[in-house]
Amino acid sequence: DVIRQAREINDRPVVIDFIVGADAQVWPMVAAGISNDEIQAAKGIRPLFDDPEEGHA
Repeated sequence: DVIRQAREINDRPVVIDFIVGADAQVWPMVAAGISNDEIQAAKGIRPLFDDPEEGHA
């Protein structure tokens, strides 16, 4: 609902504060204290999950 409302606003910038749990495995693209010119991606970094073919769930 909030995203729909934000998309309807077209005369000013809109910020949505997404709050996720600490274990949600969401990495920031811009580290605290640096500029947007130094955007980083989590390239080469991914969570390691158990392989379901090995019987781990």
